[in-house]
Amino acid sequence: MKRLVATSPTRVDLAGGTLDIWPLNLLVDRAVTVNVAIDLMATCSIEDLPGPPARAALIRSEDSGVEETWADAAEPPADSRLPLIARCVRWVAPARGFRLTTRSGSPAGAGLGGSSSLALSMLAGLEHFAGRPLTPPADLISVARDIEAQVLRIPTGNQDHFAATFGGAAAIHLGPGPAFREVLPVDLERLAARLVLVYTGASRVSATANWDMMRRAVDGEEGTLKGLRAIAAIANDMRAALMTGDLDAAAALLNREWAERRTLSPRVSTELTEKTMEAARRAGATAGKVCGAGGGGCIVFLCREETRGAVIVALESMSGDGVKILPARPTAVGLQVAWK
Repeated sequence: MKRLVATSPTRVDLAGGTLDIWPLNLLVDRAVTVNVAIDLMATCSIEDLPGPPARAALIRSEDSGVEETWADAAEPPADSRLPLIARCVRWVAPARGFRLTTRSGSPAGAGLGGSSSLALSMLAGLEHFAGRPLTPPADLISVARDIEAQVLRIPTGNQDHFAATFGGAAAIHLGPGPAFREVLPVDLERLAARLVLVYTGASRVSATANWDMMRRAVDGEEGTLKGLRAIAAIANDMRAALMTGDLDAAAALLNREWAERRTLSPRVSTELTEKTMEAARRAGATAGKVCGAGGGGCIVFLCREETRGAVIVALESMSGDGVKILPARPTAVGLQVAWK
């Protein structure tokens, strides 16, 4: 029996994260988010059930260990413990039963856009499986973003979905109207030779950190608006540095982005984040910032090639604190769907 497998990458945000959330991208000029896809893939596999045609669906999330059986594949139960899967399935509404299994290469709460990548893999996979007309990529990005907002009950951005769909390094230009993705000609192997990604444990407040920033901005808090304007300027400078392949300048901008981001909300950094940052810097890291909204999750570091090994050793020594090196590399591969 053939399986349909859909995979998409997660991402590291280098500058301008949070600006991709409406309406923050309308409150600052030249809002842009710069990110790069990484090869921690989100996977959805779908196959027909054995035996006579049936309407049932067998659902399994390998990450959470949750399994469910739905009587009608097109009508997931309202009390499903897997609400993201349920809403993606409900949107596609397949006409026949199936077995669906999901797996994320990104740890829970990592701040790498894992749920966004998983949503895109599921939506694309389910559309192929159901044989329905395929939704154009830009529209599918919007659907995945909106489904996540339904599940999280807060506004969500779209930078994760662009990286998951197209891969590579990009600047996502934001503002009135549709977002525009600009490909950045980054040498991904050179970037990989300088990049270290660590997981400090699941973010406790990733969603609420973004919400706190949004609330402050919409309320007109000048300190928050000033910080967002500064982050937008840094993100535009990051775009320019990557356009010319200047990774030293990109590292300096990564540091500046982190310095500004920490002022946006007291929820962004944690004691372990600061301890991990200090250990990496002592070992030779030239720059570092949290991924996503912060409050835990992942930290991305940039190093010189000759110091990267020492930084990895220093961070591996923090395993007792729960710090874990993630073997992630930038990737040009985006969303892929295939029968196997």
